[in-house]
Amino acid sequence: MTDVEFLALGLEGLTLVARGSVTEGMNRLDEAVTAALGGEVSDLEAVGNASCYVMRACEQVRDFERAAEWYERVREYFDRWRIPRSLSYCRLHLAAILTWRGAWVEAENELLSLFAEMTSMAPGAVEAGRARLAEIRRRQGKFEEADGLLDSVEGTTAALIGRAGLAFDRGEFEEAGNAVTRYFRRISANDRMQRLPGLEILVPALCRLGREDDARAATAELRGIAAAVNTNAARALAAMADGWVA
Repeated sequence: MTDVEFLALGLEGLTLVARGSVTEGMNRLDEAVTAALGGEVSDLEAVGNASCYVMRACEQVRDFERAAEWYERVREYFDRWRIPRSLSYCRLHLAAILTWRGAWVEAENELLSLFAEMTSMAPGAVEAGRARLAEIRRRQGKFEEADGLLDSVEGTTAALIGRAGLAFDRGEFEEAGNAVTRYFRRISANDRMQRLPGLEILVPALCRLGREDDARAATAELRGIAAAVNTNAARALAAMADGWVA
């Protein structure tokens, strides 16, 4: 296969994962990144893209173990070739995964490394990193710092979901639900995985507002996505939603 064919395989896998065909999609992604890191792909930028595809998919389905294993292999590859830029893009996904695992110090260190490496080369990556740092600050209860970071990325989908989380934590449940609704309008209807972070906030917000029927409907959708994903973290999220409704 050519470099372009391997990248197409990775993109196909990413699309399948987004639409809910997780096993089929991850198999394609594993094949693409194995070939890339194994020397079957000659273009180093293509290797970086394939690596980011699999890390992004792992983040979406919350497959923390698979992500950690791939990141170590990716880190070793790009350290050997001395190409920090490609590795820095992967730091975005690793930071999100570390945050969900509660490893906030490690996640913040990854983001600080990204900021140091990419401020001049890739401002878009730094912008995405700020949104991830805002999520860490929210979880730490540092709401003002989180607000400031989200102000710097205002208008992005990441800012919308960040605002929803902040509103919920502040007891502003109606605003939390409205922010999730705005977030859903910004993402593709076919991208089921992107709905997970919104549903994670929407279910408890609806419960706190006493909208039981709407909460049950959102929980049913979340449970369906979790069944397709079939990772421990996604199943735990569905169980938590069931708990909120109960």
